[in-house]
Amino acid sequence: MLDHQLTKRDRNMIKVGFACVFGASTYYVCDMVKKSAKARNIEVEMEAFPVSDIDEMIHKFDIILLGPQSKYKAKDVGALAEQHGKKFRTIPADVYGSMEGDRVLDFILEVDKG
Repeated sequence: MLDHQLTKRDRNMIKVGFACVFGASTYYVCDMVKKSAKARNIEVEMEAFPVSDIDEMIHKFDIILLGPQSKYKAKDVGALAEQHGKKFRTIPADVYGSMEGDRVLDFILEVDKG
């Protein structure tokens, strides 16, 4: 597992928005990440939402992740994230599909490092 140090932030929490088509499996992934973060003593606030709500949700987060099933929206979401100064990545299908909180959390920590 990665050793995590917060970067470019004066607070101790990473705020992650997880956009996807509908949200069912993404909500589950969020729960797994929260459990892994708690076990590793890493403060993560994570929320899943439909990609169609990105305009209303983007301001709440430091990092925007896009589920692999929504990668067709990556160009638009990436441009919006850049406009708002947010980090953005599409989560790889193998990481997402693993449904392993630690694996997804490691991905988030890598994105956070920039």
